[in-house]
Amino acid sequence: TYGLTQWFPGISPAVLIVVALLVSTAFNVLLQLRFALAALVAIYHDVLITISFLSFLHIEFDLQILAALLTITGYSLYDTIVVFDRIRENMRRQRQEHFSAIVNASINQTLSRTVLTSGHTVLVLLALYLLGGKVLHGFAFALLIGMLSGAYSTVFIASPILVYWHRLTANLPAGALSFGMERSYRAP
Repeated sequence: TYGLTQWFPGISPAVLIVVALLVSTAFNVLLQLRFALAALVAIYHDVLITISFLSFLHIEFDLQILAALLTITGYSLYDTIVVFDRIRENMRRQRQEHFSAIVNASINQTLSRTVLTSGHTVLVLLALYLLGGKVLHGFAFALLIGMLSGAYSTVFIASPILVYWHRLTANLPAGALSFGMERSYRAP
């Protein structure tokens, strides 16, 4: 079988993952992908909070925990995309409004969906944790922490970062953060 350790012998997979995260974050900043940068920070947050809880409680990191972390990543990304899609829709409709007001209105419009979806998922995960047996405890616990973290990260982390990034780049001249890289597409 082929893996990253065969392509880069002598380098730990954890180091390769950290390098990949840093490179993807650098590309988001360089290409001015403000929506992607905010979503990426929210995903980092959700995974780090979950790993912190697992580490604090000395829960063994196995393939089930890895599957839970990947599920958390997908779930958090999907929730963030729903809110950001509403922000983009409202940006087209309400061109005269301030960006922070558009983000606030978009969060209010999608908040009931976020709360209901996360609430139902947490109820299922609680049942899985309590009734699933010892084999599923780590998996269900990791998902439970990740879902709770993901429920607030879209609203309280990704969206404020998006507003902050918009305010930061609104006062700069065009192309100031591009570091000499020319592009024909400008993100909305």
